[in-house]
Amino acid sequence: MPAKRKVIRVIFATFAALVAVSIWTDGMPVGYLIAWSQGWPTSREEAVSRVLKELSPVQAAQLATDSDTDGSMHQFGLGLFIRNEFGMWGGNVPLMRSTCERQGCPFGPDDASSIILNDVRRTLRELRTAAPNSALERALGE
Repeated sequence: MPAKRKVIRVIFATFAALVAVSIWTDGMPVGYLIAWSQGWPTSREEAVSRVLKELSPVQAAQLATDSDTDGSMHQFGLGLFIRNEFGMWGGNVPLMRSTCERQGCPFGPDDASSIILNDVRRTLRELRTAAPNSALERALGE
């Protein structure tokens, strides 16, 4: 019986330490564990990269050339995909923190997905400028 008590004490102490660290760091260690286990991106750059991989050439061309300055036109399509697939409503604290570190916290998943979407559009425009004869240009028919 003493060995069983020792195991229970170790488990309890480990759990208490995790809870204390999580509270002290505002949920970050637990957030990284959740994000990792779900396959969610944990940084703004990783999220942008993953969105770029998901886009078809036609979608990329549309995003690179649209005149929508604030990204609101895409909030219920691509923005919804970002919020749902990257766990922004489900506790992806690391990604939320990464998106708001330059703009200031706190804000919600809608704002964070808008920032990621704007980064995707900026990246596509930079690629279009850097490589005008790319697949992006061919998709546009230019």
